[in-house]
Amino acid sequence: MRGRLGSSMPGYSTRLPSGAVPVGFNFTLHFADGSCRICAESYDYLPGTSPDRPMWEGVNSPSEDACVPIQLNEVSRQAATSLLENEDLTRSVALILSGVGRVLGVSRAMLCRYRNQGRTVLHTHEWSPEGGEIHRPEPRPQPSSRYAWAHDVLQRGESLCVPDTDRSKHTVAAMGAGLLEAGERSMLLLPVFIFDRLDNLFVFVDREPRKWSPEVVSILQLTIGAFARGIERRSAERECAQLAHDLEKSVQREKLANRYKSEFLANMSHELRTPMHAIVGYAELLARPNVDRRSQETWVANLKRSTEYLLTLINDVLDLSKIEAGHMSLESTPCSLVEVVAAVRDMLRGVAAEKMLSLEVEVQGELPAEVETDPVRLEQILVNLVGNAVKYTERGDVRLVLRTTEDGQWLIFDVVDTGPGIAPEDGQRLFRPFGQLNPGATEGTGLGLLISRHLARLLGGEISMTSELGEGCTFTLEIPLVSNSAGTFTCIAPSSVGPTPCPPAGAIDGAHVLVAEDSSENREVMGFLLEEAGATYQAAGNGAVAVDLALSAQLSGKPFDIVLMDMSMPVLDGYEATRRLIERGFKAPIIALTAFAMRGDRERCLEAGCIDYLTKPVVPSQLLVCLEVNLNSATDRAQEPPDSGKVDPPFPLAGNPRFQRLIERYVGSFPDQIEGLHSALASRDLARLKIRVHHLRGTAANYGFPGVSEAAATCEDALRAGRPLGEVSAALDGLVDCLNRAVAG
Repeated sequence: MRGRLGSSMPGYSTRLPSGAVPVGFNFTLHFADGSCRICAESYDYLPGTSPDRPMWEGVNSPSEDACVPIQLNEVSRQAATSLLENEDLTRSVALILSGVGRVLGVSRAMLCRYRNQGRTVLHTHEWSPEGGEIHRPEPRPQPSSRYAWAHDVLQRGESLCVPDTDRSKHTVAAMGAGLLEAGERSMLLLPVFIFDRLDNLFVFVDREPRKWSPEVVSILQLTIGAFARGIERRSAERECAQLAHDLEKSVQREKLANRYKSEFLANMSHELRTPMHAIVGYAELLARPNVDRRSQETWVANLKRSTEYLLTLINDVLDLSKIEAGHMSLESTPCSLVEVVAAVRDMLRGVAAEKMLSLEVEVQGELPAEVETDPVRLEQILVNLVGNAVKYTERGDVRLVLRTTEDGQWLIFDVVDTGPGIAPEDGQRLFRPFGQLNPGATEGTGLGLLISRHLARLLGGEISMTSELGEGCTFTLEIPLVSNSAGTFTCIAPSSVGPTPCPPAGAIDGAHVLVAEDSSENREVMGFLLEEAGATYQAAGNGAVAVDLALSAQLSGKPFDIVLMDMSMPVLDGYEATRRLIERGFKAPIIALTAFAMRGDRERCLEAGCIDYLTKPVVPSQLLVCLEVNLNSATDRAQEPPDSGKVDPPFPLAGNPRFQRLIERYVGSFPDQIEGLHSALASRDLARLKIRVHHLRGTAANYGFPGVSEAAATCEDALRAGRPLGEVSAALDGLVDCLNRAVAG
């Protein structure tokens, strides 16, 4: 045989005396002088008696203890049992090395492992009577070329005996391979084949010359063969278990896919039927005779909107099919980043306004005017992200923030909303096919985010999401920033689409205004007024941001023409912000906005560097006149604050539908305001009460509620003067009464 388990054993007895142990051998023995001999032996051995015939014939070999075969068989049994009971091979290897080593009385035993497709050898396990068992989890690999002297014999699956290293041509090579140490005189190498591949090598060495008994070699081959088969069996069992696990996972994935498909079909059925119902209905209405033109125009507009929505659904399904088939192609071309973002904003601003949400675009720093990308797909991604934010946000605002990374390599779009938020563990479900957090929802196909992420990756970027329940969401799109454009921009101009604006004052038309105001309501109103007058604006929520924006714009060569500066802001108030701007050479006029109209407040604003001064509530006509005057002459002296007893006619906004939605949303916040006022007074938190009252004083009149503003002013004056709590409470009751009347209409 060739030293592997499973060959025949001639002479093996099938009928044994009582208590007899069958012993059979069939092997090839190689000697260091190059000679070899094929040997076979079998006999029946009764423990406690001598063999019924010589154990070896034809080879001059020292006599072995008659108990050695029994002891080696016991070692083999223990190793096989360990393989069945333990996942770790280390225990079985240690049993073989130490067991065989003790039975044979060798000085050292080791296991070497072939790795890296047989190119390297690792000495992982060793045993000696003095040092015991040694396991090296990460030994230094040796090139298998150091074993070339034994390669031919080992690859044939045959053992290699070196009876006396002093007479062997392999001694130097064996020492170079780390198999022999100084003073060791004999060596036995036994290969281990796993699935017909040389995988391991058992090595036994002794300090004395030794003619390794063919009987011992044969038993060791049987032991090592059993070890190999045990490894193969366990490997096969693991493979079967893995296949069963993979099959179960595949079945579960198939079930999940079927469930997603069913949910998708149900959602698609609803989504398709909704616009189709509208299309059929309006088509029938339009077919009626004697329909007035106004109704026709309304029905045609609704019909057009329904067909566009239906087309969007169809395009989503087609896009997903293209992506899954690998047929989605993109075209990179120079495009205007301003135009792409403005198109997204204009497309969704009406939807946001219907929900009384603010949709704002914020540009952080300077961005290139043109970038290299696919504008159609970029717009598609942004429409989906911003559209989702608007869809799932009921109160507050949605912001699209544009920025770059510090190294200028990536263009970042943050879509920030004040919606209900998403639990972190639910976030990734949104990016799965047909994934929705509410499986029973009938809002959309559940494909938008999946398609958007695929498109982002095709653009070389990625989409990520951060959120907490109750804290809103931020979806971030990152794409590589590739631009050859020398031009830059720091804000997105307002759209010209919408109601016809009121005739602007000449100097205001085209002016670029910085609005520094911590109240989102006031920012909206002033932004609305500026847009109506033909100006562009950029908003800052505190003084620090205002300083950064103003100086950045000045450095970019596109400075603001004028600044509206609220003097009471968090982080950095308007006084300090104005002083810092003046110190750094800011030239544009700064107009102070404050809820206090006392002369001392006016002087403080002028001393800080403001060129003019407006009291809140700001009357639209006063604001426009102030802007007109100061834009025409930046060196004009600051004007006296308007006489609080004179009120100019209000700016004609009440009939404007866009402004009406702002008013409705503002009034909708009054119940929360009332609760906050009562809570602050009950806890005697006068600082918090003063902030809330100051907010109402500065915003209410802008929305057409001068009575609320006056009541808030009375309450704030009482707080500033340190009046008794009873007086403050009475003033607060008057303010709450005004708020309740406003809510009641």
